[in-house]
Amino acid sequence: MHLEALEKVLGIAGRNPRVLLSPSYFMKISARLDIDSHIEGDRIVLRYNGREAQAAVITPENCEKYKCRVQEGKNGTMIYEYINALVTLFTDEEVPPSPHDKLGPTAEFYCSWGAEILRKKLL
Repeated sequence: MHLEALEKVLGIAGRNPRVLLSPSYFMKISARLDIDSHIEGDRIVLRYNGREAQAAVITPENCEKYKCRVQEGKNGTMIYEYINALVTLFTDEEVPPSPHDKLGPTAEFYCSWGAEILRKKLL
């Protein structure tokens, strides 16, 4: 497991918690973390040691549901969704409901909360 890949994701999340990155980027990071990953419909499915977690893939067709804009022909995953999936895979922590609306402070909340949990557990 290459934990510098995790630090890279957490660093990006710390600078821009609302960033939308390509699913292939997260799949490359997952490979470096020894996590099996694939895309199933509009989800990235992650598997590690018999556990499974998912993160949404936002497309032009479902972007209104996630209150996010995506260019035609593009897709992406919110970094905080990926971090929540990692918390589910690596810990027994229950992902708490956000005290905020879907974007804005929610993304910051999940990025900082998830980074704290993952650093305690893995780094």
